[in-house]
Amino acid sequence: MSIIAYDDFKKQNPHLERYYETPPNFNYSGSGDASGKTTDNTWKEVMHKIAEKNPRSPLAEKVLRKDSKRIKTDKVLEKHKNKVAAARR
Repeated sequence: MSIIAYDDFKKQNPHLERYYETPPNFNYSGSGDASGKTTDNTWKEVMHKIAEKNPRSPLAEKVLRKDSKRIKTDKVLEKHKNKVAAARR
């Protein structure tokens, strides 16, 4: 549906609301702007801060470096997760 057709539809049906089935896809890479130039490090800094606040997220897996403490912590968490899963069976 074109934007003009949607605007006309909204005018004829003001009681209806738009429903989005899936959330929009976001580009995590920050690989450029509309002119095709690469972006500065600001976007990378923002993504790094978000990843630090959410260390177990898929974004953190992409952005953050894994130090020895994080690797050991992940191993312990995986061990206990498997132990709990086995106890539930």
